[in-house]
Parts: sequence; C-alpha cells; structure tokens
Amino acid sequence: MGINTERDIEANMQIGPTDAGMVRIFIEGNGIEIPMDFDPEEAEEIAEEIRAARIACTQYEQFLSVIAICDAHPGRSFRIR
Repeated sequence: MGINTERDIEANMQIGPTDAGMVRIFIEGNGIEIPMDFDPEEAEEIAEEIRAARIACTQYEQFLSVIAICDAHPGRSFRIR
C-alpha cells in the first residue's frame, strides 16, 4: 500500500488547536481514532507540503489538458510557453 493506492474507507478529519498549544489532526473512521499532534512549526511544514501537492496536481491537470488538445489536432504544431 502506498499514497497512490485507492481505498474505499470513509473517515472524518478535524484540524484544530489543543489546550496544550499544539495543532491536532484528528482522524476517525471504521471505529479507529487517530489523534496526531504537531507543534506550530511542524504544522506549518505540513501546510506547505499540502500547498505544494495542490500546485503539483494543478500543473498535472494543465499538462493533461495540453495533451488532450494536441491529441484532438493531430499533425498540427503547437508552441508551448
């Protein structure tokens, strides 16, 4: 199993501050509860990783759109900037 392995599992996720000054990601599903606490600096690093993943997904979707356009017009040249 890895990050690209799809699973049919429902879960709820909550994110918020704790009384101890930590950031908690709390995941609950299928009778399992997973609390994960991070100091604010770690939470910021995680947020940066999430933002980077979102950008990568957006760029990949744009790339797929360009491929679809090229496939729709075989034999035509395109200049990509």
